[in-house]
Amino acid sequence: MALYDVEQKTVLFPYYLDTVDPQAPRIESIENSGALTRKVILNGNPVLANRGQILSWAARQGASPVGTLAAQWLGVPLKIRNTVIGVMATQSYTDASHYDQDDVAVFVSVADQVAVAIERMRNEQALRQSVRQYQMLAENHRDVVVALSPTGGLTYCSPAIREFGGYEPAEEIGRHIGAYFADAREKARGVRRFARMVKNRQTGVFEMRFKAKRKAPFPVEISLKPVLDNGAVVSVMCVMRDISDRKAAELQLKQARDALEMRVRERTEDLLKSNQRLESEIRKHQRTEAILRESEEKYRTLVENIPDVIYSTNDHGDIVTVNNPSETFFGYAMKEVMGRNFSFFLHPEDRKAFAALFLQAIVDRTEISKGFQGRLIAKDGAICWIEANLRRQFDAGGHFLRTDGVLRDVTQTKMLQERLIRTERLAATGKLAASVAHEINSPLQGVTSLLNVMHREYASDANLMAHLALIKGAFTSIRNTVKNLMDLNRPGKERNQPLRLADILNQTGALVKSYLKDNRVQLHLTVPADLPPIMGSPQQLGQVFMNLINNAVDAMCANPANLERFISIVASLEGDHIVISVADNGGGIADEDLPHIFDAFFTRKKRMGMGVGLSICHRIIEEHNGSISVRNLSPWGAEFTLRLPVKRVQNHKT
Repeated sequence: MALYDVEQKTVLFPYYLDTVDPQAPRIESIENSGALTRKVILNGNPVLANRGQILSWAARQGASPVGTLAAQWLGVPLKIRNTVIGVMATQSYTDASHYDQDDVAVFVSVADQVAVAIERMRNEQALRQSVRQYQMLAENHRDVVVALSPTGGLTYCSPAIREFGGYEPAEEIGRHIGAYFADAREKARGVRRFARMVKNRQTGVFEMRFKAKRKAPFPVEISLKPVLDNGAVVSVMCVMRDISDRKAAELQLKQARDALEMRVRERTEDLLKSNQRLESEIRKHQRTEAILRESEEKYRTLVENIPDVIYSTNDHGDIVTVNNPSETFFGYAMKEVMGRNFSFFLHPEDRKAFAALFLQAIVDRTEISKGFQGRLIAKDGAICWIEANLRRQFDAGGHFLRTDGVLRDVTQTKMLQERLIRTERLAATGKLAASVAHEINSPLQGVTSLLNVMHREYASDANLMAHLALIKGAFTSIRNTVKNLMDLNRPGKERNQPLRLADILNQTGALVKSYLKDNRVQLHLTVPADLPPIMGSPQQLGQVFMNLINNAVDAMCANPANLERFISIVASLEGDHIVISVADNGGGIADEDLPHIFDAFFTRKKRMGMGVGLSICHRIIEEHNGSISVRNLSPWGAEFTLRLPVKRVQNHKT
């Protein structure tokens, strides 16, 4: 008979009888054993095996058979609720056919009865152990533990009842629980409650006064718990606990609570009187607060709706208060403005001047500064001009505390001032242009007449005629440049006509061919032949491309180390517009100059140039209902992009 310990993975032999191997084998680990006992435990099925099968099983497990090798072995599992708890086995050392399937069936039947007997024995052992544990617990507990029959008679009483009530435990067996109640009324109430709990099979707790032998009744807490067997109450466990100290504490607590309530009532009367006085004072303060609130609301409305920005900074220059216009002035939300240093919003070029003004004012203890002008950078990167009026606060010791400031947007004023200056420049340029036009146009007329004579006399020389056409076109461009200079402030009204962009670019390339060659610049033209025509002035558009090419050459020649100089002109059709890209590999344009590149009289050239070329180009493209923009290329160079609308011409004569 082998019993299996699931947790330890071991097999014990409480019953063993063998005529060949009188000593029971040791199977310390079922996982490493070659015994057939392991097979029965793992599979949970009977095993009938001969000597060859025994050896084959051990070999598959990588182990040797246990004990002397038998001729035939029979083992069946001992099961409790489909769980294997052990094996019952027998074997023959001489006869390989000693057992058959009938013997297996008999063994299985006997094994079931043996397993039930083993389980019952284990349960009895566990129950006796549990009884010993609970009896030890009850006998050493300060509370009285008793066992009652369903009718209320004591069947067990713990020794604690000696100190508890002066009773002997053995003498109390058979006594009714009601005998321990202090008087008849409590006994009747307690017996009814006990009977109701037994009937309903409920657990309950209640209080009573316990009748002791040698002292006055005292309060106890009784806990009852029915013990059930197949749904029927067979016993009731009862625990009685002395709650005298708890009751005394509850009484003291009640007395303290009553005294506190008395003091609270007395204090409440005093508070009512004080409250009446406070209410009178509060009404006075409320009237004053209403007046102040109305005044505050009036000034807050004034501050929040004023178009200027009103703000305050601490001694470090961090913004601590600001009115609502800042959301449109700076482009930031209020929470984004609060806490930032004021210099954060200033243009980098103005921060040094503002810091110098700030430090000098603190050193000189200057309270008021007016008329400071500078630039602020909004959240979207836009730049606006502001005029700041500042008031600084110092403490009695002369230490700087804070700054209150008012910012006014003077961007429009600045723009008007710049426009006025530009207008005055244009007026002066107009006078100069009239004089220049007179001096240039007179020689041009003579040269043009001579070209016409040569054209008539050498009409048969095709090569000469082509060169004369180029020269005449160049003189026409000079005349138009002078005219555009004079019309810089008054747009021209030159007649537009259908034209092919490829013709204008090829003609412009031919005019600057020698100029490009002298400066070692390569021109790459990529203009599809199937581009649709546009409506425009060939002279004006040729002037635009000529100006862009000349500017590109100047930019590339500014760096003598740049030996690979090229200009790329690419045209393509995008929707209803022709897009022309003019790119070079020069030094590019400074980032701070990009916003002003098309302004009149804006130039960075140190010798030649008045700063009107790109301004004229911008005006010409706009007159053609197009647009022109510029950007820097990486790692170097610049790209001008022109967009000109396509004119769907059905009748060119028209």
